[in-house]
Amino acid sequence: MALNFFVLLAIYFFIRGLWDNPGRGAPIYLAYASMGIGFMIKGPPAVLIPALAVGIFTLTLFDRSIFSRLRLVSGAVVLAALIVPWFATMLSLHGDEFKDHILGAEFRDRIIHDAPFSLYYLRVTLRYYLPWSLFLIAALFVRFTTAPRTAAAASDKNGCIMLLPETLKIRFTELREKDHQPFLFCLAWILGPLLLFTLFRIEHSRYMLSISPAI
Repeated sequence: MALNFFVLLAIYFFIRGLWDNPGRGAPIYLAYASMGIGFMIKGPPAVLIPALAVGIFTLTLFDRSIFSRLRLVSGAVVLAALIVPWFATMLSLHGDEFKDHILGAEFRDRIIHDAPFSLYYLRVTLRYYLPWSLFLIAALFVRFTTAPRTAAAASDKNGCIMLLPETLKIRFTELREKDHQPFLFCLAWILGPLLLFTLFRIEHSRYMLSISPAI
């Protein structure tokens, strides 16, 4: 529960900083602080989950102003200011036992293991979030199968989608419009942890609790 609390807190402050108070840095710095505190309590997922959600959203939107509002360099400084002293203190208190836990159990053992690839987390998302997962499927169906509002959206100037079929160009362009950005952000929030834990191949259904608000 601590992991989900700090993930949700970080994403909340990112949303406040990107939309509600785009000219202020305080919400963004609070988001990074939440990620740092979450890392000290529950390890890398507290940083990776919000970073992936915001990262996928930002790359899909391809709005350069968002990169500046995210304050990536100063945000990294905030993370380091929280994590490095904590890491040094724990290392001095517990020595190799702590180092082996962080570098071994939290990093190496989550990435390097013999578990086969599966769609476990996709099944978890669909099954454990019933009936809301059905609403998500319906929303995706409506978004990507209804007739496009305008063909003008196909003239997108971003090269990142130029290789897509014409209909998908229109869909993605419409999805990046301001009125649809909350929906896009929720998709990024769901997709980030889903991809992350599927690639890690560690099957713990509780890891998907962090996407509850998005669904």
